Amino acid sequence: MNIRMTAIAGASALALAAGTAFGGAFSTNIPGVGTLYFGRDLSANPTQANPARVPDGMRTNADGARGQFESNIMNPLFESFEGATPGAYVNPFSNNPTLASSADIPIDFAPDNKAVVSGDFAVLAQPANTGPVLFPTMQPQGRYPSEGNNYLEVGAVNADNEDFTLSFFENDFTTPKGQQAFGFYGTDIGDVGNELEIELLDGAMMMIPVDTIPDGGSAFNASIIFWGIILDDGVAPIVSVRFVNSGGGTDIFGFDEFIIATPEQTMIPLPTTVGLGAAGLLGIAAIRRRRLA
Repeated sequence: MNIRMTAIAGASALALAAGTAFGGAFSTNIPGVGTLYFGRDLSANPTQANPARVPDGMRTNADGARGQFESNIMNPLFESFEGATPGAYVNPFSNNPTLASSADIPIDFAPDNKAVVSGDFAVLAQPANTGPVLFPTMQPQGRYPSEGNNYLEVGAVNADNEDFTLSFFENDFTTPKGQQAFGFYGTDIGDVGNELEIELLDGAMMMIPVDTIPDGGSAFNASIIFWGIILDDGVAPIVSVRFVNSGGGTDIFGFDEFIIATPEQTMIPLPTTVGLGAAGLLGIAAIRRRRLA
């Protein structure tokens, strides 16, 4: 199976444009691939100088998409990078436009579900609050954790695209481990013109720019998204996910709360294309409580 963006552009681009142009949530079935879930919530103050994060409890669309995604998964596995050591931050809009890359991060999702994050990324920390997204003397900003204090960033400067990869393994961190479902939260994506390309790899390759919505611009500064996919039966499981910040501009994206599920944990959704409203939120409170238990 060899699927690229051209195979799914019609379904995914239409869904995202309809459901998320100015915030919103959406799910759509991509024939022969799986069901895609997407939700975006906008900042109440998206100005570049002093952006306000979208606080927990106000993420109706992102959490709604996540709730619908997880309603098809039994005991999903999570990683929010709270155990990782934050690295130094370098302002990409300064005279030294480079994000300091962190060392590879091993992830222990479960005894038989491991992963490694590698590539061009940085682990950063923001206090868990609902205030402005700020670093001392370093602006503009807009990235923040969806939970806890830590999160990942990947930045691109001018035409220098940057990427990182999440690879799944058995307990030995060597044997690939296939996943049927994958999801994550992202912040500050699509506000300066760059796109986020997501490649799901295992012989099959899917490249899905999450943000190709026209005229988003600064309205998406400090916004938060949830993106998730559950593969159909017969589609080769995901063994790695590659995130690419591309588009030729200078932009930085934030990532947090990676969610995975093996084929044994996953119930394949019925083919559909629907908006996600309150129905997707029904399970989110239980999800939060389960994570805190």
